[in-house]
Amino acid sequence: MNFLSTLTTFRQENHMYNIAIFEDGIIFSVTQAPDIYAFKSICDATRYVCDKNTVSCGCGQTNVDINARIINGENALEGSWSMMVTLRDNTNQSSSNPSEHFCGGTILSESYILTAAHCFDDVPRNSSLQHFSVAAGILNQSQPNQIIRQIDKIIIHPFYRKELRKNRHDIAILHLTKPLDLGRNSSITRTCFSPYSYSIEEMMQYPPNGTNLVAIGWGSLTAYESVILPDTLQQLTIPLVHHADKSCLQSISDPVVQFCAGLHKAGKGVCSGDSGGPIFQWIGDRWQQVGITSYVLASCLLESGQAVFTRISYFNDWINLHTSENNQTLISNNNTEVSRVQYDCSNYQGNCGCGYAQVVLSPSILSESESALPYSWSMVVSIRVGINNQHICSGTILEEYYILTAAHCLRNRLARNITIATRMYYRSESGALIRQVDRIYIHPNYTENSNQYLNDIAILRLSQSLRIVNDRLISQTCIPTTDDEWIDVSKYASNGSQLIVTDWNIINTSSISKSEILQQAEIFVMDDSETSNCYVSDDQRQNQFCAGRYGNDKEICYGGKEFVFS
Repeated sequence: MNFLSTLTTFRQENHMYNIAIFEDGIIFSVTQAPDIYAFKSICDATRYVCDKNTVSCGCGQTNVDINARIINGENALEGSWSMMVTLRDNTNQSSSNPSEHFCGGTILSESYILTAAHCFDDVPRNSSLQHFSVAAGILNQSQPNQIIRQIDKIIIHPFYRKELRKNRHDIAILHLTKPLDLGRNSSITRTCFSPYSYSIEEMMQYPPNGTNLVAIGWGSLTAYESVILPDTLQQLTIPLVHHADKSCLQSISDPVVQFCAGLHKAGKGVCSGDSGGPIFQWIGDRWQQVGITSYVLASCLLESGQAVFTRISYFNDWINLHTSENNQTLISNNNTEVSRVQYDCSNYQGNCGCGYAQVVLSPSILSESESALPYSWSMVVSIRVGINNQHICSGTILEEYYILTAAHCLRNRLARNITIATRMYYRSESGALIRQVDRIYIHPNYTENSNQYLNDIAILRLSQSLRIVNDRLISQTCIPTTDDEWIDVSKYASNGSQLIVTDWNIINTSSISKSEILQQAEIFVMDDSETSNCYVSDDQRQNQFCAGRYGNDKEICYGGKEFVFS
């Protein structure tokens, strides 16, 4: 006996089909006369078996059935996309006018929703959010027994700017006033993310070109006419399009943080109302969210353009920072976010001290160290030795031919065995600019004494120019000057001054971070009387100072040594 599993409807050009799906097959009735190819497409539906009991995310309450031949979308099945939510504006809500869907989103955790930043372009800063809500666990917008939550905080990525065309960094996190109960409610589940990438190139090639992806949403069903939002959640299979493809090039702003996907058919793709929703890749046992619907340049998709999605893998660290369950300082009692600080800097106002991107730093109370944003420290280089290009130390760019670093990094080293790498974020980045060192200048009074480095400073001369003027991803470091003869150098920088240390290896007292990604950490100038881990002899106070974190549990080390700086 056949047991009815679900009843659904889909559109194929001008035909409407009612399909009854049974446990052992599909039986369909036809509202309008189809052709033989339409019948065949029904039989080509693929079922993606996903066991919610064996994986912690990316599985719905029921399996997903997709017919890839239906190029203008189809109704999703009940419970198949349990991680999907609808964002609603209740401003004009009444008994005759229900709250209005305006964007999609996905469940990150019981308290957080992931969506697109541009969904909230018209929301003034510090305005009330009481008229916004999230509905979860639904297939149809009009169905009863919905899980409704209010929003009390919107966390917009610090680099997102609504006034800029082609929404770079189009990502936002919503905090809910009341947590979702994922453990007790089988109709909702968390979304899954793509894995960390170890290079920009690896990130940009994942998923591979041509991979079939599935976009879902309650976006408009019409491409060129007035907006018609469906009641039932829609799903559509579209291929990923390489960023060098002509149709993607004219649409995309930054292939590192975005990617394209779509069909070369006018009007076949995501549309108004799909923004903020997910696009998924099937990875064998679950659905992995690889992107967030961001924008299309034309009317819901001209044949010449592609839809653009925010690349989630680029933002993994930022998402984790704001949703970590162990981060107890993220949400305070008055429901305000402990903000990261952005340092606005422009090389147009000077010729040193600014990266390609702005530095965004978490307070030391949030993290001992964190991944820096890509190319925010464009003056920092990796110093490498040997045929395997082993990273041994960092340095900074003084001029086209010169690198500043520590003398102890270079002891017993020959210039011909040393290279530097710049214009990089990942330590293994294949696109890094490499230069050979042809001369080493170590301070003539450099000495090592009982694990203390005295006059620990050196300069490397490169065999070729870095051509800083012609490369936006390379910049010079700024050197402090003390032209006034009355300045007490031993008190520069003053006790308590905030500093930032950067490197690919940062070691702290509780764990070891040997990251492929450039790290940064906030520290403070400290008098050596304030800590037992730092000692500067009286005759070296003109040449060295201490820096670290206050409190034993906050002190961190660097390269296995205490923070004593030349």
